[in-house]
Amino acid sequence: MILKPHGLALIFGTFFALPAFGQKVSKTLPDKGWVFSTFSNTADIKAGEFACFVDDAGTTVACGKILKVSTTVLVVKVTPPSAAAQVKVGFKTEVSKTPPAGLTNAAGAGETTAVAGKGKKRKAAGGHALKLISSPGLGVFSIAKVGYVPPALGASGVSLWESTKDTISVEKISAALEFDGGSLGRVGLRYALYGDNQFKFVSKMVLQTDYDTTNRQKFVEIAHSVTAFGAYYDYPIKRPVPGMGGLDLSAGLDLLSTTAKIDATLHDDADSSSLSLAAIDSKLTVISLRGGAEYAYYFGRSFEIGIGLRALFPVAELSLKQTVTISDGNSSKSQNESEDLMKALDHKKASFGLQIPAFIAVRF
Repeated sequence: MILKPHGLALIFGTFFALPAFGQKVSKTLPDKGWVFSTFSNTADIKAGEFACFVDDAGTTVACGKILKVSTTVLVVKVTPPSAAAQVKVGFKTEVSKTPPAGLTNAAGAGETTAVAGKGKKRKAAGGHALKLISSPGLGVFSIAKVGYVPPALGASGVSLWESTKDTISVEKISAALEFDGGSLGRVGLRYALYGDNQFKFVSKMVLQTDYDTTNRQKFVEIAHSVTAFGAYYDYPIKRPVPGMGGLDLSAGLDLLSTTAKIDATLHDDADSSSLSLAAIDSKLTVISLRGGAEYAYYFGRSFEIGIGLRALFPVAELSLKQTVTISDGNSSKSQNESEDLMKALDHKKASFGLQIPAFIAVRF
């Protein structure tokens, strides 16, 4: 229903319009009576306040109560709902803390509304959510696969451990639990198992090398395992309206504690004996900047699924701690076998990380 010009004085007399920051109608859903308006700043606007839509001639076309407020978007339930069909994209949006004259039965932020095309009822989705995320990708740190170098007969001062060409930096399995606090941002905890570039979902990578150049029945089996546990925070740059889905852009900070372990065992095929040769436990914390995009799709009132792409840029390493145990009969041929093993492991931050998060969420 269009409000006539003679009623404008009464409306604006009770209307505390907030300063205009390019507030324009960006989308309408007439079947639901919903109008979406894009603002540059919604910090002073709250759900439960009121909005009117003004055409280019200065005529107030419709008014309603604000259902939801995101970082840059308002969702307004027009009263009566049929008036939403007369609101056009580009109309100016005026916001007030008190209802305009003649506005009654305005939909509240938690009011039950009809789903288009169905006779069922549902409430608008909330601005908070719990998410379960799986995000394989490329980690923000790496280690090298380590091989044992059998010393030549009579050798001295040689290195008994070396880095191979293969590195371990792929997040084979990763899981995170995230709390979405709406405009306050998102915080999450995550855990990951790392592997090499082979298409195998395993947490241990085994490498075998000779131990003695004169006795090929002796060989060294080296098992590598890598895990990581961390927390992160993402600040929303662009968010979709809760319950409507869409593109989500964010940037934040990632803190990841990584643990790399190597267990080297000496085997002798002659008598089927085995002996622990060396072990290393290496811990490193990596701080990264992160940013990315996600796209969410809603089912019903609050169930959400989505997928995204996130880039991480490691900026600092903290508290590298390494513990080495050596029981090697060839140690006398090395100047410092423990140091050689730590150097060969090459536990360090990477130059770039990448995640492909797929998630399910419950919004409330």
